[in-house]
Amino acid sequence: MSAVQIQTSRAALSAFAEYAFGLGWAPDDAILMIWAYFDDSGDPGDPHDRTLTIAGGVATTDAWSRWAQDWAHLLEDFGVAWFHTVDFEHLRDQFKQWSAERKESFRARLLSIVRRHIDQGARAVGCVVPHDYVPREERARRGTARGLDPVAAWSLIEDDPWFVCLTWCIYAASRLSPDGRIHVVFAQKSKLSGKAAEYFSDIILHAPKLESRFRGLNFLGEPRNLLPLQMADLVAWHLRRYNSRLHGGERPREEYSVLRRHAWFHKADPPRMFEGWLAWIQDS
Repeated sequence: MSAVQIQTSRAALSAFAEYAFGLGWAPDDAILMIWAYFDDSGDPGDPHDRTLTIAGGVATTDAWSRWAQDWAHLLEDFGVAWFHTVDFEHLRDQFKQWSAERKESFRARLLSIVRRHIDQGARAVGCVVPHDYVPREERARRGTARGLDPVAAWSLIEDDPWFVCLTWCIYAASRLSPDGRIHVVFAQKSKLSGKAAEYFSDIILHAPKLESRFRGLNFLGEPRNLLPLQMADLVAWHLRRYNSRLHGGERPREEYSVLRRHAWFHKADPPRMFEGWLAWIQDS
């Protein structure tokens, strides 16, 4: 284990505390961490990818702080500067010299941490849109949905997978944290970050009661330094993988099974997407 790797994991742990303090997060505020990268989680514009996935985790500031401490110790013990699921699974980058035994030892510790914090109240959320249902995001014209009733508005936004998935994650966070304030954090430079502010304004338009609860969007999260975003990455990767392997009869990974407990996952086939939209409007 190098001194640089130890310093990196410890710095990331202190960075979370500084981040929470700087943004004024109260200990019991709910924080929704979202991972929305499409090179690994799917892109409707890429014919070789079959799904688009937006996913993450929601927990209180205090709960994320406890999780970050456990995660930082795991990374330090194994000499990992930061965790990226696709690199770990394929033994690339900082994992490329690992043996199968070392990989499984790390996975066992990872599962222990995830299982413990799921049991203590952290929750995974996520949405998958099948590629064969939404061929082109550009078909959506959400701007014209303003002022329409929910049914008419849905007919205009249903073809935008990014909007559908983000709506589900916001909806899930509001149901999992029925009281108090909610903050939303995106991975820095996420492809969703340029669209999320516009999407969020449309979501609030149809769910105005939630406007006072959501305290804004933050796009400054650097996954190397903001440890909970590494959890969001883990959720997104396993949710995408499970759905892409579903029809092949492959058994789900243990990580997915653990995350699935108490999770709010949604596969956005057309009937269920519309039902989810109406539930969101009616509950809000």
